[in-house]
Amino acid sequence: LVTFFIPDSWISIGDIDVEYFNKMNVHYFTPYYVDYSQDRTVFFITNFIEKFQSFPEISRFSYQGYDITKYFIELMIHDFDSSKVDFTPLALGFDFYKYEHGGFENQKVRLLQIKDYKIEEVK
Repeated sequence: LVTFFIPDSWISIGDIDVEYFNKMNVHYFTPYYVDYSQDRTVFFITNFIEKFQSFPEISRFSYQGYDITKYFIELMIHDFDSSKVDFTPLALGFDFYKYEHGGFENQKVRLLQIKDYKIEEVK
């Protein structure tokens, strides 16, 4: 079995048929992933559409903005003790590195695959 690693930008190329990727063992790295099968994602989408009259898009950072805001509010509530934060993001799993002189950087990247015509996260 051969595994192909492709740039995530290829997924959005209009000329490439999904059937093409589905036949191969395609994987790609991405800093984000939204599982549209989860109830909380459907709830977020419904509320977003009602409020903004448009669909939340990854390219417009709708999910990331929500996740980042919710994560840091939870941190503030718990005096920045991340062990007390019970948070399941819609799009991002965080792994923040704290710099000695201030600031944080997310170190996590996800590996996704196309399988049975769906995009799935490789655990």
